[in-house]
Amino acid sequence: MRPSDAVRLTYGIALILAPRWVASTVGACLDGRATATARVLGLRHVTQAVVLSTDRGGQLRPVARWVDRLHAGSMLLLAAWAPGRERVALTDATIAATFAAFANPAPREADIRREQSTGPRSDLLELPAPPHPFGLSVPEDDPDLQALVRRRRDAQLQQAVYEAYLQTRGGELDDVRNALTRAIDAAGLGTPTSAWLTAAAVDIAAGNIYVVSGPAMHDVGLQLPPHGPT
Repeated sequence: MRPSDAVRLTYGIALILAPRWVASTVGACLDGRATATARVLGLRHVTQAVVLSTDRGGQLRPVARWVDRLHAGSMLLLAAWAPGRERVALTDATIAATFAAFANPAPREADIRREQSTGPRSDLLELPAPPHPFGLSVPEDDPDLQALVRRRRDAQLQQAVYEAYLQTRGGELDDVRNALTRAIDAAGLGTPTSAWLTAAAVDIAAGNIYVVSGPAMHDVGLQLPPHGPT
């Protein structure tokens, strides 16, 4: 049983057994009709506490929250329209509102595991790239020298794209193009074609990283962004 349910249960039992004593703690007196009403209210609290303590999935707690809110509202109306009962009504409204505030459902372990397995992963591209075990270079035992040169150049180009992404992602297209051009020039890769530069800049301006190639992302130490079928 959650602490809020235990408090509700104790409060309900007190209303059933000693409603006038409970009222006296706030300086109020109950007549016969009010005493009977308090006992009925206590029975409702006891029943609600028992039901909520067995609600492992938390499906009933939103309903209980609205029950408490409606009860608090009715007590405010009673305080406004029943002279002499203001203190009891306002106190009961405060208690009901407090119970409503603590009636939020507790997350189930199954829900937590499901959220961890299916929820969005942290974007590793938001963080500095982790060092790759091979560094920026690729293994030297590639029998195809031309392929090795192309792969190393793609990795350098991907690194330049990543630097521009960190500086200007989500920014204006012209600013992204300028940052991308500077990063590529600084890497000594020459000026790319206008079409390629525009395609890469559009992706970065949209908040995404432009992928030169899968191996280039791997060599730089980045993960390919998640994607699904179109």
